[in-house]
Amino acid sequence: MAHSSYPRSALLILGQFSVYSILPSTLFAQVESLIQNAKLAEAEALLERTEADFAQGSTSPGGLTEHLRYLHQCLAFVFVRQTRFREATVHFIEGTIDPRVLLSYFDELRPALFNQHPSSEECGTAAVQGVEQGFVEVEVWDGVKEYMPDETRIDDIIATNLVRNYSPYLRPGAIPSPARDEPTDAGPSTFDPQLESGTRIHPATIAMREGMREEATEMVKSVLAAVLGSAEIWSRDVIEVTSTALALLYAHARDVPSLLALFAPPSSGPSAPSSRPVSRSGSQPPSRPSSSFRTLNLLGALLEMWKVFGDGEKVIEVLVGLTEGTHVDPSIVDPLDQIFTILAPTRPDPSSLTLGTGPSLREQERSSLVKKWAAWLAGKDVERGLRLLTSSHPSRHRHPTGAAGRGRDKTADREKADELVILSELRNTNTLAARRYLEWLVIGRGLGRGGKETPREGELFEEFVWNCVDEVLEQVGNEAVGRLWRAKAASYASSPSTATSPSPPVPSVKSESSFLPIHALSPLPRSPFLSYFALTTPESPSKRARIKTVLLLQSLREGTKLVKDVQDKITGGGWDKILGLEMAVLHSKIPFARLTLETLYVLRDTSTAESYASSGGLTGVVGTKVGVSAAEGCGLSDWSGWFAKGSHVVGAKDEEKGAENVDMLKMLLEVYMQDGDTQQAARLLSSQAKRLDVLDILPIVPTAWPLRALSTYLTRSLRRTQHVAHEGQIVRAICAGQNLSVLESTFEVLRDEGAIVEEAVSDDESGAKGDDGVGRSFDEKVVPHGGPGVEGPDVINVHVRGET
Repeated sequence: MAHSSYPRSALLILGQFSVYSILPSTLFAQVESLIQNAKLAEAEALLERTEADFAQGSTSPGGLTEHLRYLHQCLAFVFVRQTRFREATVHFIEGTIDPRVLLSYFDELRPALFNQHPSSEECGTAAVQGVEQGFVEVEVWDGVKEYMPDETRIDDIIATNLVRNYSPYLRPGAIPSPARDEPTDAGPSTFDPQLESGTRIHPATIAMREGMREEATEMVKSVLAAVLGSAEIWSRDVIEVTSTALALLYAHARDVPSLLALFAPPSSGPSAPSSRPVSRSGSQPPSRPSSSFRTLNLLGALLEMWKVFGDGEKVIEVLVGLTEGTHVDPSIVDPLDQIFTILAPTRPDPSSLTLGTGPSLREQERSSLVKKWAAWLAGKDVERGLRLLTSSHPSRHRHPTGAAGRGRDKTADREKADELVILSELRNTNTLAARRYLEWLVIGRGLGRGGKETPREGELFEEFVWNCVDEVLEQVGNEAVGRLWRAKAASYASSPSTATSPSPPVPSVKSESSFLPIHALSPLPRSPFLSYFALTTPESPSKRARIKTVLLLQSLREGTKLVKDVQDKITGGGWDKILGLEMAVLHSKIPFARLTLETLYVLRDTSTAESYASSGGLTGVVGTKVGVSAAEGCGLSDWSGWFAKGSHVVGAKDEEKGAENVDMLKMLLEVYMQDGDTQQAARLLSSQAKRLDVLDILPIVPTAWPLRALSTYLTRSLRRTQHVAHEGQIVRAICAGQNLSVLESTFEVLRDEGAIVEEAVSDDESGAKGDDGVGRSFDEKVVPHGGPGVEGPDVINVHVRGET
């Protein structure tokens, strides 16, 4: 039979009308009596002995556990009222006090009790100071409530004890105050010794107050850690409140490692025991710390917590708020740089990472965040924002046809749509960033090029063309830039390598060069004007803008309205003389070959003019090699790749343009002759002797030209004609020899096999057939020997050398 939990008596007293039993004092009564008599040490010793007996099994367990919890809580609150927080810690833990009761005394921890907090606009600084914003119902024993302090704040409890214990010994009048001895700028001192408390301003009590506050903080931290250590006996709401409060403590103390360990997901494998508590609330950050940290402006702790869980989106949102000034946290340095670091496509070496560097984002998540914040980032830092934005898009490639190809095409269409949305956002944020991003869409993504662009893409391409043209016109409108470009054109035209003479010089009779052809006296053409400009012009935005515009104009399709509009704008502004190369490119797109050649000749860019004429206009005014070299020389590697892919290079088999090539060469020759440039004309004839026929050239050559101006051309032309004739003879001789060789090798076979000789069906002009109206065939080997069914031929005598 189990023993009763009630105390048993060994002595009964019989009265006249009743029976009395002498019972020992209960544990409850003894401890309460000791507490009321301020014998706290004896009460602690009694509780320890009872717990020891209970652990050994000598005491009946019935109801004793609840009694021990009750007594420990009473004793703990007594110690709190006496600011003996270290002793109170043990009894709070043994009494399994509801942590919410203890948190209500700490202003900085009260936000953990509530799911939602009013905004700072509604409550001013109350939320930051921890003023109570509601009520939370918690069950507490009535007896315990009697021992709870009357004060509602832990700071008030400490202040009350300091005043009670030290105020008689620290009179305000005995304490020197700087306010009474030293005048201030604000006016005469208003210090009243009756209104100031000595315990408030005395250095000793200030130090004691700070030390007690630290002990109280350690007390609540230990109690919260114990609650998390026995999470199985508490409800989920209590665990979440405890985790939040402990996180707030770590956040206020800037203890980032402990904060991260608190909400770190539990490891799958066995781990060494640690004294640091770990939240049992799950692997996702609870909502209470998030709202509490935000309300109290503890954003540094909030960021570190979200970084542990890899929630990059929330991290970016907080950093954006800090950059914009919506939130303030001095502990976070350069939030904009942190955003760029988190969203960077290449992560640093893991061994170099420190705690809280940033969340590790998957590529898909990173791309999504870049698209979301790209416009905002570009508005803050154009260079880094665009670099980040362009790094999140791979290059487009042609996809195969079929079902797989159609699926990839849909993906490409979605990417294009996202890019256009980003472009629209950039236009509302930063005009320069929008123009730079449009440049990347055209150059890096091939927008408006490929033959299958949508009307919208065509409009964007034209917009980009106008952006480049406007930038060049703006640059040339600058007096310094305009003067520099004029000087470059004049220097190129007057250079000895391109110097021209209106009429051939009259050589002296004794001159040794009088017997040389004119083209030998003139230097060979050198590099085109674009190469000269790119090589000799100092690096500057104007130089890069002009080279970009030249390459872009060269990529335009012929006969479009855009070409005519750009040409009219340059001419209308009076910049056609300075922008001679650009005008030549535009003339070639109309197309107007003669005007193109004339413009190039005015620029004295004979190398480009001859290259353009010799190709029949297929290579364009700016050739692929020249354009790529100019772009790479300015550091425009993306432009060089784009121009190389879109340029058409004339192949060796482009014979359809042969006649047009000759016509353009004649046209260029006429341009040279029209200006009286004998040297260039003679050199052109000499270099193009293969294509220009003598019979076509001689009628247009001025009669005033000396014979030596054409000697080289005539010599090469005649040599070429003779060479072709000799080649024909050699080929015919080789063919004849090969035919004889084949005939010799097949003669024996053909002779042995013979041949079938067939007669025509109709033997006369009237259409009459043979004797029987049927065509005949004869075997060469059978008929002469009288084969079967064949009549023998008539035999006649033939005289050979006098013999029959």
